[in-house]
Amino acid sequence: MFSPCMRFLATLSLTLGVVSTSSAEEYPNRPITLVVPFAAGGTTDLLGRRLAKDLSETLKQPMVVENRPGAGSMIGTGQVAKAAPNGYTLLLATGSSLAVAPAFTKTQYDPIRDFTPVSILVASPFAVVVGKEVPAKSVSDLIALAKSAPGKLNMASFGTGSASHLAGELFQSMAKVQMTHVPYKGSAPAMTELLGGRVDVMFDIVSAVLEQHKTGGIKILAVTGSKSAPALPEVPTVQEVIPGYEAVSWFGVVGPAGMPNDVVSKLNDAIVKSLKQPEFVSLMERQSLQPVGNTPEEFAKVIKEDLEKWTNVVKEANITP
Repeated sequence: MFSPCMRFLATLSLTLGVVSTSSAEEYPNRPITLVVPFAAGGTTDLLGRRLAKDLSETLKQPMVVENRPGAGSMIGTGQVAKAAPNGYTLLLATGSSLAVAPAFTKTQYDPIRDFTPVSILVASPFAVVVGKEVPAKSVSDLIALAKSAPGKLNMASFGTGSASHLAGELFQSMAKVQMTHVPYKGSAPAMTELLGGRVDVMFDIVSAVLEQHKTGGIKILAVTGSKSAPALPEVPTVQEVIPGYEAVSWFGVVGPAGMPNDVVSKLNDAIVKSLKQPEFVSLMERQSLQPVGNTPEEFAKVIKEDLEKWTNVVKEANITP
């Protein structure tokens, strides 16, 4: 026979088990906030609003997009790091905010310690772009041209320490060439200078340069992913000339550190389902973005490996804020 104390403990254990299961089944039972750390209207905002629409339908709760721009996405990112880890505050994170910025400058958050990865949504390689007057038709031509006159080619970027800048520095390091870095305040002014012939080379995401490539204003020599971009199937990869080179821009969903596993799993399932919707796939193709939808563990590995890679590039190139 059980003693009264043992019966009480057994009843308590059973009750706690029921509460735990019930709690997992109830999530979400109120609106979820998706923080987009950029101003409304850009690619990240467009992606966030499409995802919010799909997840609202799947999870049966409103998902509210909240734009918190500033400091190159670090303000919104830092705010989510401090939020309660209950699954009701999420971040539309980028490779720039979790892997590039922390490699280059001190941030108010630790990209590994302060977040719970859920899934990468989409990814895009960069394009290696040259002005139409630059006498290079391939990556091999560009390397030969750079080696013939070290420092003569001007490499534009959309800011010192930006993903564009680091992709170019990694290229220089692995190709063993030297170009002169010219930073601008964003992709658009850098492109204007490239079109005007005042700079020679730039690394930018495919969607930002595709139209100018089609009209002949610039030349795309290669893409920086491990395979060709769907929007540019005829364009080779840098890896075909420089084995191991890869620079990819990605967007994903993370929450504050310490989120319950069952909540993370439920969010991951909903996101992967959304990424398979024909409407979502079509929208991303128009933006030259590739749907991913991986596991939290795979996403965590990407963040860790990218952070290590860009930290090494920053140190080798002696890049300072």
